Amino acid sequence: LLSSTFKTGTAQGWTPLSGNWAVKDRNYVQTGTGDAMTINSNLTVNDYTVVGKFIYNSGIGNVSLLGRSSADGKNSYGVELQGTQAQVFKTVNGNRTFLGKPITISKMSPGMSYIVRLRMSGNTIQASVDGQMGQPIVDSSINHGGIGLSTSGLSASFKNIAAY
Repeated sequence: LLSSTFKTGTAQGWTPLSGNWAVKDRNYVQTGTGDAMTINSNLTVNDYTVVGKFIYNSGIGNVSLLGRSSADGKNSYGVELQGTQAQVFKTVNGNRTFLGKPITISKMSPGMSYIVRLRMSGNTIQASVDGQMGQPIVDSSINHGGIGLSTSGLSASFKNIAAY
C-alpha cells in the first residue's frame, strides 16, 4: 500500500506537523527534543498494518508509530515506546488514552533499534515490538486514516516505514 525507504533523500508524502524532520543517510530523523509529529495521509484503506524500524538517538521521552491518523494528527491509534515498555494508545481530539497492557521491551539506550508494528483490522488493534506481540485490543473510535511518526522529549531516526 505504501513504502518509505527514504533512499532518494526525500520524505515524499510525509507532512511534518511539528518538530525538526529531515532525511539523513536514508533515515527520516527527528532531531528536536520537544513534541514532534509527521503524517503520511496517502492511504485510502481502513485495514492495514504499518511497520518500521525505530532507532533511539538521545533524550528522555517517547517515540510512537501511528495508524489511522487524521491529517492533523489529532485522531489516531498508535504504539508508544518509552523506557522498557511499549503500549497501544488512541488519540481522540488530541487526548491520548492508553489501551490494554504494555509490552516489555529492551531498555531504550542510544543506538538501540526496534522493529515496531501496528495492525488494524476492523475494530481490532494489535502491536508488536521486535516480534513480541501485545494483546489484541477492541476499539471502534477511529476507522480510517494515514500513518505517522511522533516523538516527545527525544531524538530518533526512522527507517523503512511501510503499510500493507
